[in-house]
Amino acid sequence: IKLDELMAGAANSFGICQAMCDAYENRYGRRFLPFHNALDSEDWLLKSRKNWQAGRPFQLLYSGALMPKSQLQSVFDVAHAIAALRREGKDFVFNIYAPWYAAARYRNDLERYDGVKVFDAPQTMEIESLFAGADLLLLPINFDDESVRYIKYSMPTKVPAYMFSGTPTLAYGPESVASVKYAKAWAYCVTDKNKNALANAIKTLAGDEILREKLAKKAQKLAKEKHNAIKVRADFHKAFAR
Repeated sequence: IKLDELMAGAANSFGICQAMCDAYENRYGRRFLPFHNALDSEDWLLKSRKNWQAGRPFQLLYSGALMPKSQLQSVFDVAHAIAALRREGKDFVFNIYAPWYAAARYRNDLERYDGVKVFDAPQTMEIESLFAGADLLLLPINFDDESVRYIKYSMPTKVPAYMFSGTPTLAYGPESVASVKYAKAWAYCVTDKNKNALANAIKTLAGDEILREKLAKKAQKLAKEKHNAIKVRADFHKAFAR
């Protein structure tokens, strides 16, 4: 059965973000409703970061996949930037939490950069404290055309967790990708593949406590509007009931 025939016969259609829904509406000629990961806002906000004083060392953290066609090259760019900043005397570290198989595959290559450590992904119950305990979170996307085509309409499941955590986020990737386009509303974004600009962004964020607090609170405000599980569940139920 052709995909367009399946679409035409479906009672309803869903996507994981607005950019995906807009693209699929143009492609298939029918409305798609966006539903993304949602979290218990009260629980996450209770455990979120409340103090934006920089840690010593200043910790940049990434949690997620390490896929060559998605974010791996940009993670390497960040590792390069951290090592360069440490050569300038900056007390920065970059901790990466990835699925065990990806951590095992890329640990040696990434840990060649000074200040970089790769860990196995944490247990679910540890994520809240892990994210809130970092100084800066990373949302990386590769810049090459193949990666952009592959991940263009994706929205990482961790995005609401990043937003609720109270820790500001640095997005590094092309703004044509849905996750980076969305991040421009709540994160600090570097949208050109430029290691110097990336290093300067990390240095700027590390040195500006007011900016970090502003970004964190902006992300939390939007997360309460868009990713509150109580509201999202109710809307999802209504969509199915129709």
